[in-house]
Amino acid sequence: MGQIQDQGKSRISASGSLGDNWQTGEAHLVAMADMDELLGYFYPDLKVSTTFKNRIPCQVSLLNGAYNLLNRDTFNFKVFSKNLRLEDLGIRFKEGNFSGKGVLNCKVSVKASRKNPSKTRLSGEMEGKHLFFTTRAFPHPIEDCHFKLKFSGDDVLIESLSLKLGKSPFQVKGEFQGWEGMRGNISIHSDLLDLNDLIPPEMEQKFKKGNFESIHFSKDGSDRMEPGWKKGTHHFVETSDVHLNITAPRVQWEEAKFGPLNIECALRKKDLYISRSSIHFNRGKLLLRGHVKRGKTPEMLFTSYLEMDRQPLEDLPTPLAFIKNRLEGKLTLEALLFARGNTKDELLKSLTGSANILFEQGVVRKSNVFIKILDNMSLTRAFETRPGNLSKDGLYFNRIEGRLDIDKGIAKSGNLTMESPVFNAVSEGQVDLRTGMMDAEIGVHPLTTADLLISKIPVLGYLLSGDDNTVVAEYFQVDGKMSDPNVEYMAFKSMSNGTYSFFKRLFLSPQRLFQNISEAADDFERNELPFPDKNLQPEYDMTN
Repeated sequence: MGQIQDQGKSRISASGSLGDNWQTGEAHLVAMADMDELLGYFYPDLKVSTTFKNRIPCQVSLLNGAYNLLNRDTFNFKVFSKNLRLEDLGIRFKEGNFSGKGVLNCKVSVKASRKNPSKTRLSGEMEGKHLFFTTRAFPHPIEDCHFKLKFSGDDVLIESLSLKLGKSPFQVKGEFQGWEGMRGNISIHSDLLDLNDLIPPEMEQKFKKGNFESIHFSKDGSDRMEPGWKKGTHHFVETSDVHLNITAPRVQWEEAKFGPLNIECALRKKDLYISRSSIHFNRGKLLLRGHVKRGKTPEMLFTSYLEMDRQPLEDLPTPLAFIKNRLEGKLTLEALLFARGNTKDELLKSLTGSANILFEQGVVRKSNVFIKILDNMSLTRAFETRPGNLSKDGLYFNRIEGRLDIDKGIAKSGNLTMESPVFNAVSEGQVDLRTGMMDAEIGVHPLTTADLLISKIPVLGYLLSGDDNTVVAEYFQVDGKMSDPNVEYMAFKSMSNGTYSFFKRLFLSPQRLFQNISEAADDFERNELPFPDKNLQPEYDMTN
């Protein structure tokens, strides 16, 4: 066999022989390859994120290979490298203009089929040391990457894989099978997982602003992947089934620290299934199950249980600033929630569950409802009386508590109570979480000097009956948008008997405000909704 030279900037020398009837053959190739040129020649629509500074010296041997010249299908080859330095290859990554670093060693035999990639068979091993490279999947480059892989047929054993992404170290082990589609089990562990190393900056900004309008997948299942990668990558992902076990004893998100974290999930046919997950923090925990599906009918589904015990809201991570900007104080919470949809509106419209809520020693900001009510009653002292450690803006309260029942995006409360140094209040009504429209009745009792002197009586006992057995309080009807509600003062004589009895009961009779969460679980069971604390295998997903 002769020589081939001057393919653009690349030079290739070839020698070898052909067997009988050209059915078998062997070849030895030596090349100085311009990889940018070759990739552009074979894949003209491929937009790669790497460039090669120098021509790459390489040797390829096809030994005892059998191939079909008409269909150009099967081929065999061996790859051998010892201490191959990425710096010598001149690899540069367009993202951040970084240079690749590290050393590769490999000794691998490959038997492959162009028509049927699933028939690919490998044997041998590969090792990488001190690797440095970038990927568009993460906001930081991969650093200090070390790995050992072993190949046997279509089995791949990840004997060890360690890397650093930003501040987070990762250790990976596992095994998988197949080349057309990957199937297997992989364990990922991080001693200290910083979520900022995984969350793109633009998404973090949306968290801080409370902007979730972009939470959706396109209806046609399309994405913004470059055309050159799309076809092959989509086919690979669509035929893959990888089960992941993710653990981290310590987790950090901005200034907030929590852990341990445990997630059992699977990537299956482009879909993410969370079969079981839990995150613990100093004053509570979150359990979650669900899925994120793509394709022609994309969908997100989540069922969760959230528990907090006097959690200071100021300790929430900065990306949750949209909550911290509205409330201050200590939150005790127990909630069981379910949601399904593809957009923010769809998720809110489907939201169902129950929540017990208790706020203590806090401040409400941007509450147009109470601003209008207190202005009507000339209770400006409500904005002045507060402990010195709380901010000066907003409405201070000693305690807010009650139960919320949520049914398909409508949150209802029949026993919401509020105590402050200046007044007490009770409320019943509902809010459409999707539209922000509300309809509620609120009773407000200004605290006089006499009331303050008997403050040791149980909170709802502050509000005394008058001589004519009526409640000394003001009554308001509130409706419209929460951001700009209509607040109408109503005389007590205009109350219905039912409303009067409701306010009298709440003002004068201490009662059990919280619902046992097991009662909410019974509602879940009656409505055939999944629980967040039971294991869910992807093949038995609730909507398969």
